[in-house]
Amino acid sequence: MQWSVRPFVRIVIFYVSGIIIGNNFNYLDISIEPALLVFATLLLINALLSKFFTSYKNRWLTGLVFYCMISLAAAINIYFTNKPIYQAPIFNEDKVFIAEVLSDIRETSKTFRAELLLKYEDSLNNIQKEKVIAYLEKSPDAASLGYGDKISIIAKPLVFGNKGNPAEFDYKTYLLHRGIAKSLYLKKSQWVFLGHNPTNKLISYARLLRLKLLEKLREYLFFKDTYPVAAAILVGYDSMMDDETQDDYIKAGAMHILCVSGLHVGVIFLLMTQILNFLLRWKYGRLIRIVLLLLSIWAYALLTGMSPSVERSAIMFSFFIVGQGLRRPKDSYNTLAASAFVMLAINPNLLFSVGFQLSYSAVLGIIALYKPLYKLLYFRNIFLNYLWSILSVSIAAQLATFPIASHYFHYFANYFWLINLIVIPASFAIIVSGFVFFIFSGIPFLAGALGALTSFFVLAINYVVSFVEYFPYYGLENIFMPWWKTFLIYLIIAFGFHILFFKRIRLLIYLAAVLFILSGINTIYVFNNLKASKVICYNINNHDIILLKTGPKSVILSDKDFINDNKLQQFALKNSLIEEGIKTKKLLVLGQDKYSDEHTLFIDRNFFQFKDKRFLIVENQGDTKMIKHSNNINVDYLMVLGKRNLDIKSILYDISFKKLIIGSTVPIWKQQKIIAQCTELGLNYYSLKQNGAFVEEIK
Repeated sequence: MQWSVRPFVRIVIFYVSGIIIGNNFNYLDISIEPALLVFATLLLINALLSKFFTSYKNRWLTGLVFYCMISLAAAINIYFTNKPIYQAPIFNEDKVFIAEVLSDIRETSKTFRAELLLKYEDSLNNIQKEKVIAYLEKSPDAASLGYGDKISIIAKPLVFGNKGNPAEFDYKTYLLHRGIAKSLYLKKSQWVFLGHNPTNKLISYARLLRLKLLEKLREYLFFKDTYPVAAAILVGYDSMMDDETQDDYIKAGAMHILCVSGLHVGVIFLLMTQILNFLLRWKYGRLIRIVLLLLSIWAYALLTGMSPSVERSAIMFSFFIVGQGLRRPKDSYNTLAASAFVMLAINPNLLFSVGFQLSYSAVLGIIALYKPLYKLLYFRNIFLNYLWSILSVSIAAQLATFPIASHYFHYFANYFWLINLIVIPASFAIIVSGFVFFIFSGIPFLAGALGALTSFFVLAINYVVSFVEYFPYYGLENIFMPWWKTFLIYLIIAFGFHILFFKRIRLLIYLAAVLFILSGINTIYVFNNLKASKVICYNINNHDIILLKTGPKSVILSDKDFINDNKLQQFALKNSLIEEGIKTKKLLVLGQDKYSDEHTLFIDRNFFQFKDKRFLIVENQGDTKMIKHSNNINVDYLMVLGKRNLDIKSILYDISFKKLIIGSTVPIWKQQKIIAQCTELGLNYYSLKQNGAFVEEIK
């Protein structure tokens, strides 16, 4: 790599390292003064080294101190960006807030969900601001709220917390990196509409314009069921997308066209570049062209509501436009790194965004891999050459993104290369026809024709992606891809690329070493999972779930609603089952079904024995009647579930146990009573709501 022409590549590497380090100190209380003092000290050392150590052999000292300053600046940036969020005040009672709606209103099964910016006075009468997630009781008034609306609320924001389940999605950290630490629930009686007075007038206007365009789109699309996909592709409005359609696009590996991002901004850039090429013949045409291109992509970003993905793409393309337009010596790696540095300097939390990681890895992959892949084959036929070009871009982007995508989503679409040959040109056609439709939407005849054309393109893509699930081996599911594995696979891709395309044979030894490490660690992981047996009691709202694992097999005990809800099973258990290496599962109704195998497990309604461990489940005092014919029953674990009243002292006459487990369906009042009794009697207990999932290895 030519480091001399890529200074921002080096800077970004150290800046990213500083962000990762600084992110681990968020829970400490550090003041700004000592942090700035350390930075100033490094700055002084760097200045002294530059003055007194000028020889070539000592330049590395100056560079080392400089990059330490970069890392420290990044650590300071993310720490003091997040400090107000991590250390936000806790409210012990309801408080009056003035809130501004910052997002579209999204409907869930029971509520409307929105992001709010709360304003309130602290104890010193200073105005404070805090972003929260709000869940509003369903009502026509709540449904009519929009970006920029102001409401007065009386509520007590609660701090987010994870459930503590194995391999669960870290929703708390995800929200913290978005500047949100709390949530609140609002009944209709707890809020009053004050009016529409957005703080950001420009974004508010863009969102209103988007709503008007969406109304036109809904009116003129010939095939009405194509509206949700068209709205998502053209302006990033995806709240109307149903789960089945979204699942089709995921299976096909075409989800990227539904997320307004680099592809869409790139289409706008290409269109405007062709339209504005005539300006290059003018004296100041190049400068005018740069300004108009920048205005075009940022106008589109505003139209889509300035979503983070579009904002990233707009900044990225802005750097490329300015760099190319000013005829400066350009290096794509340096330009990409410069755009990343600017974005991370503005908001260091972007580093932890899945979209940011996928966007930059995709562009990096295209820059690094596209040309070598494209040059592998040559076609004289223009059409075949065009298809090979699309395929080369798809493979380059997929190679660069699949380790990260597999880490987060545990899935790989095997036919991405075939589907992208269709959906990329089709999405280009949808974007072009859609924006021409928006321009002429005021002319009914043209709007009708263009709406029908756009609708046809969307229908074609919908049909193609829905057909993929009938292909054999359409995707690799349940991929286990922790960060260590992701890193090793990127090393394999990098070494393999340099060996194949640049004939750097000496790298074969490094490639072999990485492959050996990967296979060794993976073999140990698989072996440990195959011989492991464990019990996991999950902390899931409104459901008691017990997993009994024996190697790759499992038995899951839960209620009928959970067993019959495949979507809920995926949400609650998918990541955990993948991490545990579980290939098969048997679902049984907790407290009702009977089951046994010859070696390890016996289940009889609310009693089960797993190897040498005995478990008894009780919901109320009546559950102990089944064992009253005996003097006493000894179990290792007594599991208390449900909402009915229960007296632990009375149970002790019938049951002896080593540990009491309080399930996630036990209400707070009952849990407090049980904990108080256990404390008084000196009993060993474990609360799922307080401590997270209960996990026990069974030998």
